[in-house]
Amino acid sequence: MLRAGIQRLTANATEPLPLKRRFTMKLKSLIAAVGTAGFVFLSTPAVADTFIRIGTGNQTGSWPPLGVQMAKIINEKVEGANATSLLGAGTANIKNLQAGRLEMGFSTTTAEAKAINGDDPFDGKQDKMMHLFNLYPIVAQFAVTDDSDIESYEDLASGSHRINANTKNSTTYAVLSSILESYGISDQAIIDAGGVVSYVGYTDGVAQMQDGNIEMTGAIGPIPHNVILQLSENPGVRLLSLEPERAQQLADKLPGYYPTIIPGGAYTGIADDVQSIGIGTNALASSELSEEMVFDVMEALFDNIDQIHALFPAAEAITIEYGPQNRIYPLHPGARRFYESRGIPTE
Repeated sequence: MLRAGIQRLTANATEPLPLKRRFTMKLKSLIAAVGTAGFVFLSTPAVADTFIRIGTGNQTGSWPPLGVQMAKIINEKVEGANATSLLGAGTANIKNLQAGRLEMGFSTTTAEAKAINGDDPFDGKQDKMMHLFNLYPIVAQFAVTDDSDIESYEDLASGSHRINANTKNSTTYAVLSSILESYGISDQAIIDAGGVVSYVGYTDGVAQMQDGNIEMTGAIGPIPHNVILQLSENPGVRLLSLEPERAQQLADKLPGYYPTIIPGGAYTGIADDVQSIGIGTNALASSELSEEMVFDVMEALFDNIDQIHALFPAAEAITIEYGPQNRIYPLHPGARRFYESRGIPTE
């Protein structure tokens, strides 16, 4: 009997299911599969953040803290944005915007004027960026040690002078080169006269001068500038001055330049006014950054402009009224919509 029962169980286990039952099971499986697929298809995918990399400037300049504060505001106030501030330089930021390595960046009117036309040091027209808002004027400030026999820029072509011209992609280097070219002086001319030219940023330039390895370095930025403040205390410096007519010639020749004065007393040990040149600075955005995102970023920044003004005195020049003025690049559609929403003329 036990054997017969086992035989019946075995037979039942191997016997094919009735056709109707097999069809019903397959239909249920198909419905389940379609239902699952339909659920996946109809579900809403998570919206990816828009990454906003902001190119700023040299580590001890005024642009890095500005970029950090802007990124903080954007991350707190703009939904879907993930902003970060990166060190950079005026010329390098334009190149990186063009290459898609930045979404926002700071630059100068002088660099922009060259970039939009594809002039040296740019390899072709840089056309993938647009204007957001003006920042603040910055001033060329080149210092020599108190014991240096350099009395003017012209002296750099004679004698074995050791200078730092700053990194080659920086605004500081571009401005110094423009000044020296007006005297007919190049880096090679300084080297041919027995001098040494280094190309390091602000932090290393300060260290080299304080260690006695160079006798000239400088910065371009607001007054007072941290680089010159440090050097005026140690080792003690003088600022090189331009002749007023040369400053005007540079302004007439180069878009974005204007004559300006570094007032006496701005730095320890420098009592007299110093003739120099200044240039405008701007915040730019990639033309591929969406109109909606740029509008939201502009709204967040200017609705919290007091946080930016608190960074340093020069930042108080960043205003909504001044924002669209003196631009080289076209205004980004998102920025234009923002200004128009606040009643600010854009033409």
